[in-house]
Amino acid sequence: MTEKSALSRIGVNGDEILIGTWDAPPRFRHSLADLAKAPRVPAELYEFCGARALEERAEVYARRLRKSSHFRPYSLAGGQAILSQTIPLNSFAINLAPVLKRYFSSETLVDNDEILTKGYVSSEETTKYDALLETFLRDSLQERRDQWALNLEPTAKTERNFADQIARFSTAHDPEGHLQLVIGGVGSGKSIFIRRFQRHLIPPNLRVRTRWAFLDFNSAPIIGDGTERWVCEEFLESLQKANPDFDLYSIDNMERIFAPQLAKRERSVYARLRKAAPQQYEIERSRDLRMWSDDLPNFVSQVCRFFEADVGHTVVVVFDNVDRLSKDEQIKIFSVAQWFKSLARSFCILQLRDETYERYKNEKPLDTYRTAVRFYIKPPRFVDVIKKRVQLAEDYIRKALPKELSYTLEDGKTISYDRDTLAEFLNRLYMEIFQTQRNSARIVESLAGKDTRRSLETFSRVITSGHLSALSITSIAAGGAADPVRERDIIKILMRTDYRFFSENSGAIRSIFICENDWDRPTVLLAIEILNYLVDKRRLIGEIGLQGYFAVSRLQTDLEVVGFTRGDILRCVERLLAAGLLVADQLQVRQLTAAHTVKVHASGFMHLRILCERLEYLYGSLTIFPFRDRSRCDRVAQVILREARGELTTRSKVGAVRELRDQLEDDIEQHTKSYSVFRSDLRGSMAVFERVNRAIEIAPSVERRRKIELI
Repeated sequence: MTEKSALSRIGVNGDEILIGTWDAPPRFRHSLADLAKAPRVPAELYEFCGARALEERAEVYARRLRKSSHFRPYSLAGGQAILSQTIPLNSFAINLAPVLKRYFSSETLVDNDEILTKGYVSSEETTKYDALLETFLRDSLQERRDQWALNLEPTAKTERNFADQIARFSTAHDPEGHLQLVIGGVGSGKSIFIRRFQRHLIPPNLRVRTRWAFLDFNSAPIIGDGTERWVCEEFLESLQKANPDFDLYSIDNMERIFAPQLAKRERSVYARLRKAAPQQYEIERSRDLRMWSDDLPNFVSQVCRFFEADVGHTVVVVFDNVDRLSKDEQIKIFSVAQWFKSLARSFCILQLRDETYERYKNEKPLDTYRTAVRFYIKPPRFVDVIKKRVQLAEDYIRKALPKELSYTLEDGKTISYDRDTLAEFLNRLYMEIFQTQRNSARIVESLAGKDTRRSLETFSRVITSGHLSALSITSIAAGGAADPVRERDIIKILMRTDYRFFSENSGAIRSIFICENDWDRPTVLLAIEILNYLVDKRRLIGEIGLQGYFAVSRLQTDLEVVGFTRGDILRCVERLLAAGLLVADQLQVRQLTAAHTVKVHASGFMHLRILCERLEYLYGSLTIFPFRDRSRCDRVAQVILREARGELTTRSKVGAVRELRDQLEDDIEQHTKSYSVFRSDLRGSMAVFERVNRAIEIAPSVERRRKIELI
């Protein structure tokens, strides 16, 4: 399209439509009355104002509005190499390493009996969430209480409702088996509850009459046509491991397992063979036993028949870690579990993600269980879990570690201390984060959300980080308060963890200032507006009937009118999902589409409403902040280089954050002018701008207060 055609104009006076350019008489003139009667619209109208022509013109203007590139400070301060720089763990962390791995690692096995007994948070020990996080971290799905929905409320000694379900099945001997749903969020403690119930909460009279098998879908192959065979193999392996005194594959036990089939043949084909050819008789029996055991579904069926009918035991089969799979895979496994419980005539326990069940409970195949008892599990609060683990760690330190320990300060001095001091350090650090400083606890708890696994790793990262100063460690270990761990220290640690500087994947805290050059309209405002949109609607019911979940297509429709493109919105939502600031109704989204639904995570809320008012967060984000102005970016890069040399001051940090603030203001101004929207339409961006301003304004007073405390 030529520049001249791009300047084409269309005018209408009520009677005629005129087409031409601004500096010449009209090239075409058409009567509106004639156009109304004509069977087709004239070709020149399509040429000048058809959809394709308008799209071409829009792209011309979009290119003019779009900056060719953004600049990021790290690229002017050393490039990728500066983001890759790591720092060593703090000196205290070396002595704590075995303790952290034992009690705070995601690798800690759910069947660790010490955790199941002493580290489990029972229902009576669970505390309430902070009011600020209540909307996000409480069970916020639609009200679903009916006669079939029960909450799991494990006490220190039992969980009566769950025990009653198994007992009823054990007594009734349902020939079709039983499928029990346990529903909850990922990391909410479904697996650890079931393990604890099996070992410690099940009534003694029921314990001696149950045989358990656990099918861990974390290790399952791709869910598909071979899933049934894998389930059979996993069941037999788990059952054998749990019952080492009963060898499933010994000849005597196989004869017990397949006794009904053998009895039938004894009355027919074996009868004459046993008398006429005893050796051949034994060969045929062995061959049949091998054939029957090679048929895995048949073997499973007969093993369960033996335990349930001949021994009088109930076989309990746990479909474990299913909730971590995609929606389609969960539903596939639900069908497999139905097949298996009928095959084995056993008591099967299936874990489902709460969003999956609530969304699809009225559709096949889940609709068949709407009138069956289902259990919901509420995760314990992060602070409750950590408190228990800290207590366990203290006991372990005092019993298992050497009496005398030491670590080295940056200046080479060696600090010696006894193991009681290390135990006290861990407890004091917990108190510093979760009881002394309210916002630090909120930040850490929001990052973990309802996922207990993530919460343990988050706390472990704080303890071991090299950004935890030796002076702070020494002060805490000595029981003093000269240089305690402060909120800004927690933010820095959670942003950078083992890295010297913040980057996109360096820590649990992420940047909300997202922008890519290949977007249609690159701007840092988009991610802020998406987060703000979902925060504002967090209590509303979205398209799929769940609180806070809204379709990407709705985001596109509502945000398009304030100057953002549908493609950019989709791409930005993908980035926010990857950063853990949003969650989708499906745990695993391989290819995001406009039909997917998302809601803001507690972490997204905390980033938008709290962290954006913290100087440490804003300054840390600057390494990858997308500046449109090269000179502004260069000034920030110089501050980063001063930090790398150990010359960073509060004044220079504030100056760098002012550059971010000014860039944000420029982006707001440009966006409102370019797309004819009001500043009030950008509610999220304006709110963040004000929070950044406040962070800058209060920084000097915070620093003065800190110096006074140190004196």
